[in-house]
Amino acid sequence: MLVFLLVACKKEEVIVDATEATSLQLSAEEELEKLIALHRDNQGSARFNLANATSAHQIPDDLYIFDIRYRAHYSHTKQEDEKCSATSYVNTANMVAKKNGKSYPGNGKTLSDHISNIYKNVCPSKLVNCIYWSVAKSNHEKTKVSSSLLPLVRSRRFDAIKHLLGQLNTSFYSGKPIIITVGIEESNWSYHGNDIHAHNSSSRKNWISSNCDNAHYITISAINWKKGGTGSVVYYYDPLSNNGNLQACSFTRLLDAMTSGCGTTQYNMLSIW
Repeated sequence: MLVFLLVACKKEEVIVDATEATSLQLSAEEELEKLIALHRDNQGSARFNLANATSAHQIPDDLYIFDIRYRAHYSHTKQEDEKCSATSYVNTANMVAKKNGKSYPGNGKTLSDHISNIYKNVCPSKLVNCIYWSVAKSNHEKTKVSSSLLPLVRSRRFDAIKHLLGQLNTSFYSGKPIIITVGIEESNWSYHGNDIHAHNSSSRKNWISSNCDNAHYITISAINWKKGGTGSVVYYYDPLSNNGNLQACSFTRLLDAMTSGCGTTQYNMLSIW
């Protein structure tokens, strides 16, 4: 049974991407490129079977990533007003459809037209359930992309971890993009434990946080997993981004923010392929 929850997206504000936060660190794009190069030689080797894991400490270090061929087809439309769920979905579906050789959205519409129609006429509530059942599962969208939605209650955190890793995959050519709901904080960026991606930037707003003000939708591209979970980093596309570059944050912080109570108290994970 799916639980319908009220989700309010954050309205558009001017933000600075994680890639712009400091010149002393690699951008998220550069980090991921290095990780892909590092793991490329291991593509033919036997990989760990996630189904056998009963704890995070049993899952060895590895890079979990969506099909790397998707990245060349990502075209960024920046979110307007509170259209985060529609924008994340359309940006992701367009990337997948284009990689598969299909036009999107079709019928002479632009991506912006499609986003506006979804927000105004199909899913004004912005609920992930509505995006899945009324948009992704519509006859039109099913000719372009496939999709699946898995909501998990907060107590099933490890199951959520395995699902996220499993949907991405360690193979470079089979993983799926995943749209998730997270909490974001409106205040200026502040220090967050030992998270190396919590750059001190007085101009950065709307950062992923369990101490949140609003719910938001982003698309996960990859997770650099570290055994036990601590130190793992997630790479994602954010519809609030000015330029569409990848951003990054602590995987632990992202998991906490997924069940933060800002519109949802469960792990919502919508896969597109």
